Amino acid sequence: MKAAKVRNSKTGNSENSTKEKMRAIEVRLHGRGGRGIVAASVLLAKAFFRAGFMVQNSSFGEAEKKRAPVTACLHINQRGSDKAITGNNRNPDHILIQDRTLLQNADIAKGLNPGGWILINAPESCTETESFLGFTPAYIDASKIARAYDLGSSSHPEISAAMIGAFTALLGIPPFEKLMEAIEEEFADEADKNIQAAREAFRNVRRPILKS
Repeated sequence: MKAAKVRNSKTGNSENSTKEKMRAIEVRLHGRGGRGIVAASVLLAKAFFRAGFMVQNSSFGEAEKKRAPVTACLHINQRGSDKAITGNNRNPDHILIQDRTLLQNADIAKGLNPGGWILINAPESCTETESFLGFTPAYIDASKIARAYDLGSSSHPEISAAMIGAFTALLGIPPFEKLMEAIEEEFADEADKNIQAAREAFRNVRRPILKS
């Protein structure tokens, strides 16, 4: 199976696709219970599955307990691969951080492969990423975007679509149209607003300049 590559003026990606092979990857998502981190992992898994990949999705922690740390993990491989989908959640290729207060955890990037993306839900003024030398941090104010589209509430915005929209722009896969299909399945009653939020995040994800 071949994967779509995306390019735009903000990140070097666009919604127009070209194709290239992709090796198996592992993505780890960090969030807090009641804030949709598991929903975000399901959304990303469905988008990859619709794009023709094999996906294994798992979560750890008390997802229903508000504010409790929760981790979700995706193992992704091409269909038809002779390599089984396996993973131990210890050496992800990329990390998504839903709540910037989790950056206070010194082990948040533990095991991350060098050069891997660290996508953080944070405004441009975020400075905590300066500690991530050797990795590739990026940020998107997913909370602000979700509030702008009236997703969730002001105190608990539903940021799943925005976070995954930003991540697909960084990674280049799955194709944005497959994410749209997954959103339509997951958020049937508010699909249009979530698609708009995902598209805005896709177009506006940013990489900070790190101090050397």
